[in-house]
Amino acid sequence: MKRLILVLAVVLLFGVNVYAQDNYAMSFDALDDYIEVPDSGDWAFGMNNFTIDFWINFSSLPGPSSWNSGILGQWVDSSQRMRMFHSQGAATPYLFFGSMESPPYESYVKCTWDLPVLDTWYHIAVVRRGIATSDWSILIDGAPQTITEGIYDGAVVDLETPLQIGNDSGGGLGSGLNGYMDELRFWNYGMTEQEINDWMYQRAIGSESNLVAGWNFDEGSGDTVNDISGNNHHGVAYGNPEWVISDVPTDPPYLTADPAKNEAQAKKSAKNALSALLAPGSDKKKVNSKALEVVEDEEGGWIITLGVIQPERDENGEKVYDEYIFKVEVIPTIGGDTTIIDKLENAIQPKEEQWALYNSSGKITYSSDLYDELTGSSLYDEFWAD
Repeated sequence: MKRLILVLAVVLLFGVNVYAQDNYAMSFDALDDYIEVPDSGDWAFGMNNFTIDFWINFSSLPGPSSWNSGILGQWVDSSQRMRMFHSQGAATPYLFFGSMESPPYESYVKCTWDLPVLDTWYHIAVVRRGIATSDWSILIDGAPQTITEGIYDGAVVDLETPLQIGNDSGGGLGSGLNGYMDELRFWNYGMTEQEINDWMYQRAIGSESNLVAGWNFDEGSGDTVNDISGNNHHGVAYGNPEWVISDVPTDPPYLTADPAKNEAQAKKSAKNALSALLAPGSDKKKVNSKALEVVEDEEGGWIITLGVIQPERDENGEKVYDEYIFKVEVIPTIGGDTTIIDKLENAIQPKEEQWALYNSSGKITYSSDLYDELTGSSLYDEFWAD
């Protein structure tokens, strides 16, 4: 019962969203703020596939004399560099990623991006899945953009110089980002469009396959920015970048014209909310959840009942499991507000009793409600899968 009271207290005090309460973003001033990370072969992708994704929010855009907002990069000199930036000084503003060891660029892509709305979060992903034009993608808020120009069959070169975040190094100090970044991640494979959309509203915890570097900027103070991937790509903050409470969107906007898509997103929102509640911050707990029932309410939202299994370690270090059944209300607004509204009284009972009790209430239909057939069913095994 103590666990039940604690969970409800967290909900009442903090509410629930995909990100933990102590979620920060990093603020840069475009002048002398940046984060420097020692060079690594983990992002010398060469001819291999990769994905770079992050959230960005512009506080201001430079005038024609500055041209670019540098986002990240490596810089040896003007002929050896890897960089990503948004250019608003050109006649047609664009987003650019490319690298070269000597002019011209070995590889690059760019897409038109009209001036971003200030003080608005955007999710950006650059993806390579091969060497053809169609194998490169730039996605903004999960939507593929038209690649207007590029060299697609060249390497992302290995530059033995530090990576800078918040500045692409190309224009020197004063041409960096005036704004915020959050959830910067490097992956060593090319994500599909669906994977980008699945991941953009999720926080990596560091144990994900193919994550080679990740910075969630959640330290909140100091001058060290930790890499969550386990590969020790920790960075040092220079200038005076500041941690701020992040308000990165936690769910995609509702509603679409497709009711099935809306319901699927509502289920995802409910699962994300529970994951944030049960495994906050960098806590590497695995939270498995399965939607048992979805009911549309009178307000146009959903009441979603989910079962959750949460691995824990006991005092002897042995793995044990806590099982719960939650009800989650999903309100279909921009940002997808998600609130835990109830937790069934049998939430702290063993899973067999909990499952049987829930089934006997008529929420789940079986050909037989006998206990031994219930616990031996494939649906039961799938629901409580480790």
